[in-house]
Amino acid sequence: MAQIKESGMNKILARGGVEFVAVLLGITLSLYLDEQSDLNNKELNEKNLLSDLQVSLKQDLSYAEDIQKGLTNCVDSHNDLLLIKCNETKKYSRKEMAQLLYNSSQGVKSFFPRYGVYRSLVSNSDMRFIQNDKLKDLMINLYDFRFKRYENMDIVMENIYQYDYNEFLVNNFNVNSQDTLKYVEKNFIFNHEILCSDVFKRKIRYISGITYGSKVAVDEIIESMISLDELISEELNK
Repeated sequence: MAQIKESGMNKILARGGVEFVAVLLGITLSLYLDEQSDLNNKELNEKNLLSDLQVSLKQDLSYAEDIQKGLTNCVDSHNDLLLIKCNETKKYSRKEMAQLLYNSSQGVKSFFPRYGVYRSLVSNSDMRFIQNDKLKDLMINLYDFRFKRYENMDIVMENIYQYDYNEFLVNNFNVNSQDTLKYVEKNFIFNHEILCSDVFKRKIRYISGITYGSKVAVDEIIESMISLDELISEELNK
């Protein structure tokens, strides 16, 4: 009789052990699936954020390259105008001089990068989903340092070109920085005396320094944007 009771008890314990293991496995599996789902959601969220950022980045890059082209032409024209001697001004055709004057005034293009996605990443604490530290460092450096620094330079450039240099062009050549190249070619006054004067040289020398500095800043911005775009593509293609 005692043996029968002991045998029944063993069966109960065995059945209870199996049920316990089954419950434990079920809980473990559930936790694992939840963890995997959470990881998948985080990965998907990261890719969506990076994809959105890349779209705005490419748009800004195209705009920045256009500004870079204008600043490069502007700096080159300043160098050419500074080298002109009094006995050389008449060697330039009207079209050539119009091009130099027009290019010399094209340092006023402002840059307004799209901050929307980046600000969303920061304000919503979504930056934590981005695992690549190099990518994050480059992103922060671009949006919080390089873009901000250029904004400060841009204010100075706007004041110089829209007011100071613009007034000089109007008073001495009958054109301004907002005129088209076609208008400048047709209407500018070919003032040989001013072109070789110390007044003109000092004016160009004054604006050439800040213009060159702005060009260097845009060059660095574009380099950072290209690097960031490449890193984003690497992450999206994993």
